[in-house]
Amino acid sequence: MWQNYRARCGLVAPRKQGSPQHLSSPQISEKFSSPIVSSLDGDTIEVLHNNRAERIRLKGIDCPEKGQVYGKRAKHAASELVFGKEVTLQTYGKDKHGRTIADALLPHGTNVNHTLVKHDWCWWWRRRILIVDDDPDARQFLIECLEGVSDGTQAARTGWEDFSQIGSEEFDGVVLDIGLPELDGLQV
Repeated sequence: MWQNYRARCGLVAPRKQGSPQHLSSPQISEKFSSPIVSSLDGDTIEVLHNNRAERIRLKGIDCPEKGQVYGKRAKHAASELVFGKEVTLQTYGKDKHGRTIADALLPHGTNVNHTLVKHDWCWWWRRRILIVDDDPDARQFLIECLEGVSDGTQAARTGWEDFSQIGSEEFDGVVLDIGLPELDGLQV
């Protein structure tokens, strides 16, 4: 039953043989070492990869921009940490701006992303998604589907419960059942 539901929702693509395969499961695309060419801001660096400059967005962190308070200091901290050094990059695809998303590791194993957070130059960026469905099986299925996409999935059973969570917390996205009892998804 759930395989049909998953296929109807566009969450899986049936394979010719075997079980369905998730379309949105994150995959590590590449691991390579490269010299740092520049630090564009606290969470974006530029490396020399395949004889060309490539912009790298450090995975999971967010630093103030250059025009914001502490933006220049965050850029300087990132520069001090990595400029002119060889780093190993574990990549995770591209962001909406075409930058490669990656963890950057210094030669002795220090994770640059973690170090910037540890020294308070940036914070962890978490994508938070709220799922609202009165069917516990559907709710659990959606939580499992969003595991690789969301860092903070929360679930609610009713529209009223959803409404109170939306008012008290910030979410990057909401998956909402429009057939909820009492306060339905369209009313929320």
